[in-house]
Amino acid sequence: MSRIHWPEAIFTSVAVLWAGAQPLAPLGLGLGSATAGPLVRGAAALAYLAGAVVCHQRPERSFASVGQAWPVCARCTGIYVGAAAAVLLWLALERVGARLTAGYGRAMDAQAARTAVALAVLPAGLTLVWEWTTGVAPSNLVRATTGVVIGGVVAWVVMRALRAERGVGVD
Repeated sequence: MSRIHWPEAIFTSVAVLWAGAQPLAPLGLGLGSATAGPLVRGAAALAYLAGAVVCHQRPERSFASVGQAWPVCARCTGIYVGAAAAVLLWLALERVGARLTAGYGRAMDAQAARTAVALAVLPAGLTLVWEWTTGVAPSNLVRATTGVVIGGVVAWVVMRALRAERGVGVD
């Protein structure tokens, strides 16, 4: 039986819960006081407050449900969904004993991690250049997709570092 490695468990839990909060928070605010209790409304408000710390929250650049913009913009939503998907994929592959990459169990060296993240940010950067040069804003789906790449790669780098910290799978 494997023991819980708290840094991995916390990172995974936060990634999944925060990604899930994005589509659920508008429901907490949009249901009205008769349906949503104070705890639900408070949790939803907390998601919007936390979102304001990390995102511009422009409604036209955000997904919306029940007439309410999500707590973060489409690109940020993509980042958080990508991170949650990456950690869940990591855990699923680990469960079946898959070797994820060469050097499994070792942290990426700093240069490789920087390169991976820079390549992941490149599609988002290209959409910014496109918007600034043409005046045509990419859709929220395009923004979210570029965010998924960023979140997935960053989460993968973090999971490799956390795995290396506990020395699992070191050759």
